Amino acid sequence: MKDLWLLPLLLCFADDPSSAGELSTCLGLPSSRTKTLIYYARKAGYIKKKENTYELTEKGKELVESFEVVERKGKRLKVKGKDGCFLVFVRKRNVKVLRVPCS
Repeated sequence: MKDLWLLPLLLCFADDPSSAGELSTCLGLPSSRTKTLIYYARKAGYIKKKENTYELTEKGKELVESFEVVERKGKRLKVKGKDGCFLVFVRKRNVKVLRVPCS
């Protein structure tokens, strides 16, 4: 659950490299907030920079594959993993993660 707050960013990669602008549009966040998420995802080893784009590393792919998106409504994701279910909100200033019942 430690890096679950980076999941919305990692889900924006649809098997192809993306630029910071494309990721910002996908998340619906200002570019400054998106760049902060990119910084932490790179620091954790989930994405890498390739020329002017970013792509998932093997570690990032493993994190994305370990969670199943049960429900998606706008900027709200309900994901299910081996640790239980979580609600992930993409907010204006940050990403919030809450543990919720799976039913």
